[in-house]
Amino acid sequence: MKKLKITMLAASIIVGGSVIGYGFSSPNLYAKADNEQKKQESVSAKDELKLGKKEIIQNKMYNSIDNFKNLKGRFIYGSDAIGDKFVVDYHIQREKDAFTHVKTSSSQGVSEQLYSAKTNEITRINHAEKLAVNAYVPKASEENTTNTNEQKNPHDKTYTNEVGEKVFDRREDTTQLDGVAATSIFPQDIAASFLEDYSKWDIVSENEKVNGLQAVLIEGTLSDYFQEKHSAKTFKLWVHAETGILLAMEEIDEKGEVKEFIETEDIQLSPSQSVNVQSVSIPSDYKKIGFGKR
Repeated sequence: MKKLKITMLAASIIVGGSVIGYGFSSPNLYAKADNEQKKQESVSAKDELKLGKKEIIQNKMYNSIDNFKNLKGRFIYGSDAIGDKFVVDYHIQREKDAFTHVKTSSSQGVSEQLYSAKTNEITRINHAEKLAVNAYVPKASEENTTNTNEQKNPHDKTYTNEVGEKVFDRREDTTQLDGVAATSIFPQDIAASFLEDYSKWDIVSENEKVNGLQAVLIEGTLSDYFQEKHSAKTFKLWVHAETGILLAMEEIDEKGEVKEFIETEDIQLSPSQSVNVQSVSIPSDYKKIGFGKR
């Protein structure tokens, strides 16, 4: 099992130029002042280290799709606000002939989506409505792609719009995940919103295990906006330390009830059998839109 590996950001602490204890002949006074200085330096260093860890894990979440090559698994997403649970099965290959295949099941039925980087096409199938739609997707721009050596920071993408609302520019999703699947696999929205204010959350453990993977446990308080929107007050996030994938989540109200959650049932990083999926089976009685136009 891989150990949690977090690289600290370089931090330099600047101490005032005045010489503490200068002009005093008493060694006790000098020692006391020297100890106070060391104590202040120690506190500052601890704060710098803490902030460094927070920034690293936030960046991991914001750039999670860059931090793995192939991925396969299943998770459940439930929300009281939506009033439903979604079972999401996914298979993502980011190497040669890259593709993303996602199947989502809920009380409303089953939907399926396949993206092929080879053809730059997305096929979406709504099995409940017996409808299949095929569309062309332009390649991601260089500005919106990155790699593990240059992790983008959500704070650099956050700004206040013309009506005073704080918003952030989402990274372009090169894997073309649908909305529910992205909640776990590419949690950039949560990274930019729940974790925006570092004073409202803490890393309480770096040695959690979720489905055999090393995870960082984050606990925090939701902003007033999200408390009202999600009918919850606090949150817990279990984040995969290496990739930033959100393995589990709980949003909890004042009564201690979970109002929204993510639960990973299975996850495989670099699955042993990498299947090159380039098509999905569409029943003959389904209505087809956008096929055969290119």
